[in-house]
Amino acid sequence: MADGRQASLTRKGFTVLNGLPETSTATSLFERPCLQRFIFILFVTLFSVGLWLKPHESGQTSDYCFWKIAVTKYIEQNASCDSKNFIAPANDLSLLLGPHSRRQDRPGTILFAHFIAQPLVWYFDRFLRQPAVWMIVIKDSGRTTTMPMPHLVAYYAGFVALNFIVLRLSYILYLRAIGFSGSNRETPRGASALLGVLIFANNTTKEFLWSAHTQMFSILGTMMAVYYFKEIQNSDTPVRTLCVLAFLCGIGMLFYGLFVIPVTLICLGYYYRQRNALLDDPMLQLLPLCFAVLLFSVPYGVWYVYILHLNGAFYNYDIETFRGFQWLTHLAAEQGWGTAGLNLALDFWDMFRGAFSQGWGFLLLLGSLMIAARDPEMKRQSAPLWIGAGLYALSTAVFFSLYGITPLRLSYQMGAAIFPVIGLYVRHLEEKTQSPGPIYVTTIAGLLFYVVFMVMKFGPYGPYIGSEG
Repeated sequence: MADGRQASLTRKGFTVLNGLPETSTATSLFERPCLQRFIFILFVTLFSVGLWLKPHESGQTSDYCFWKIAVTKYIEQNASCDSKNFIAPANDLSLLLGPHSRRQDRPGTILFAHFIAQPLVWYFDRFLRQPAVWMIVIKDSGRTTTMPMPHLVAYYAGFVALNFIVLRLSYILYLRAIGFSGSNRETPRGASALLGVLIFANNTTKEFLWSAHTQMFSILGTMMAVYYFKEIQNSDTPVRTLCVLAFLCGIGMLFYGLFVIPVTLICLGYYYRQRNALLDDPMLQLLPLCFAVLLFSVPYGVWYVYILHLNGAFYNYDIETFRGFQWLTHLAAEQGWGTAGLNLALDFWDMFRGAFSQGWGFLLLLGSLMIAARDPEMKRQSAPLWIGAGLYALSTAVFFSLYGITPLRLSYQMGAAIFPVIGLYVRHLEEKTQSPGPIYVTTIAGLLFYVVFMVMKFGPYGPYIGSEG
């Protein structure tokens, strides 16, 4: 049937590439993988380098704390001030293992950056003369660390490299979610693949791309949750897939605690697939869940026991400082469960309000219009992604509401979960139309406007009012 359609289109003067008919020179031009790859890299570079333009500063108040990195008068970066709390232990691992290490709960990020920075450290130590004035003083965990400036550059570069690696993995998951298999015979192409620029250029990357931080993992966790919620329902070996992914999420917990949400969605996806068997024999179907939970717990459990053995206690800065997961019972004891429940509901609402305030209300409306288009094939393909995105948004709101921390940046990923839905819809349009050229041109023009806007816009989390050195 497909061959007959292609032959018919060929007789009518169309050119068919990968099942996508083309009629225009523009379409043929933008179908070239090398050109599409160039445009993609160009947009990502424009955004990434553009963030080094001198940031706008304002005298208004904000709770955003930044660490100014100045290269010249007009080229500088307002990195998160938390960057120094990651760089210091990467330079001196004893700060990570200490009894009051501020980032003891995220060892993976620090250890990864430490080891990938070693070639640069070795190079600087061997070939670069280091005057005594090239030193920087960093305070962390109650200790003062003096670090040679070249070492600071090396470890900072290690964290930035990790950020780009994580974004690359997130983009791969986005491509898988919209149907690109990743085989050599199916090179990602078209407007849907190009829309993956959104993975690299968004509110989270605007604030944290050039920071030594863990926020890039929130993007990876989002793509992982939505894609594997869908994928595990189609897996030929669902139990094996569940266990492998649970262990990978357990490793992810060493980098960022948010990976508890992807593993939750993966388990939900597995049991949605097994829903009939679950009703017939619930005890038997719970065994894979128990094994998955065990595998998920192993990586962080080993680290926890090691620190417990080393220091006699495990220190979690966020829980100690912000009373994460403890505030609800404390507030209930002081003011009653009614007040505690009201505050929990307000935090839950703040998460969704934050997501809508960043423009996701428009995208959700767009999604509703897509469903209203009454395209049965699109409905069938997008339903698992829509359900996964909705469950991810709900799980994220519940998690951070219970945790007691609901800043605007954490609500962003609730809306970003529908990136794959948008990409799938665009790919569906490309496959249906006989001339995808206008779609490519429109996408490129839209992304160009979007990237320039993201670079130049103020924020997204409010003005910067202070620096910590």
